[in-house]
Formats: sequence, structure tokens, C-alpha cells
Amino acid sequence: MSVRVENLSYRVKGKEILSNVSFSLECGHITLFVGKSGSGKTTLLRTLVGLAKPSEGKIFMDKESSPALVFQQPELFPHMTVLENCVHPQVHVKKASPQEAKDSAYELLITLGIENLGDSYPSQLSGGQKQRVAIVRSLCMGKRTLLFDEPTSALDPFSTAAFKSLLEELKAQDLAIGISTHDIPFVQSSLDRIYLIEQGKILGAYDSCEGALHREHPIFQYLEAARLLH
Repeated sequence: MSVRVENLSYRVKGKEILSNVSFSLECGHITLFVGKSGSGKTTLLRTLVGLAKPSEGKIFMDKESSPALVFQQPELFPHMTVLENCVHPQVHVKKASPQEAKDSAYELLITLGIENLGDSYPSQLSGGQKQRVAIVRSLCMGKRTLLFDEPTSALDPFSTAAFKSLLEELKAQDLAIGISTHDIPFVQSSLDRIYLIEQGKILGAYDSCEGALHREHPIFQYLEAARLLH
């Protein structure tokens, strides 16, 4: 198991954003957090990377499992090339040598199929390409748990299909993957486990080992209702 959360709550000025949430992210699994805008999905991911401090509850992880969060619009240094963006944190945070960092970054750029972009600048990249660079940068830092906040919201159908393929590649490398989304077609085709979130609470869970997500399942019914709202 990569990350385990028990009874997590998060409040701001007395308002409860997350309420008694428990779940796990496992290596080699894709876990989706599904809910409408404002349901608490993004806040949940932010608590896992320390951008929001839980009011109550516990988060269990080892150093290797410490997650990296890839935002809707990944933030890359605009004045640096793709390769430099991936080398910089290794040298300044991990204290790797410049050559070691460069070799590691280039190997991962090859793995994710974007080695040809090494000399490009962020302004020259598509949204999907920026996502891949952000993933490479996280993997260079030794991250084995990746979190994505609404990753398909700004992608066209072709880029969304490419992202799905990328997720399967990362899953095959035994990474733990957590995704917040309300993209219904994406949800219905990309999952190992779904947690349904509404008003900061987990209302239900679905695991792929249960078989097909049948129409009578509460989560399927929620997704169908949500489709009418988006």
C-alpha cells in the first residue's frame, strides 16, 4: 500500500470542507475521486501533498510514497527548457550532480516518449506535453505516488486518449495513481477504484473487482445524473 488516510477532516473558518474521509492509494492501481465541482476533490489531493493541513485524521505514507500533485495547468519554469526543468530540482533539492540529473531526466523523457522536446520551452508545449514533463519531473525526484487534479479538463479527445495510455504505462511501473475528476466518459473507462465524493464526504466506493459498473449501481446512477449537469 502506498498511502492510507484515516478519518481525515478539513475545516476553514468553521466550514467543513472534508468530513471523516478514509481511503487508500495502492501501488499499481488507478484510484479516482469523483464528484461535482466544489465537492472537496481538489482539497483532498492538496492535503496529501501538504498544501492544506488536515483539521483531524491521519495520513500514513513512507518517504518513497510521498505524493506529487500534477495540477490542471502544470507550472514549469518558463525560462528553462524541458530538460532544464527536470534537472533543476534534482540538483537543488536532491543534491544530485548535474550530469547524474541530466542522465536521469533524459532516460525518463525517453520512457514517456518526449525526448524530442528536451530543448523546447514551456510556451512551445501543448497541455498534454506539459503534463508529461511534470510527470517526468516528479519521477526524477523519486516519487512513486502521482496525483492528478482534473487532468482531462483542458485536453482534446486525442490528448485524453494519450493520457489514458500514459496512465496504463505508469500503472504497469507499479506507481500509485490518484485522480480527481468529473469527466464522466473518462471515469467509465479508466479505473481500478472509484470514491464518490459529495460535500466533502465519501458516499460510496466501487472496485473493478466487482465487475462491470452496472446501471443499478449507486455510483453509475450518480454519474448518469452528473452527466446531465455538465
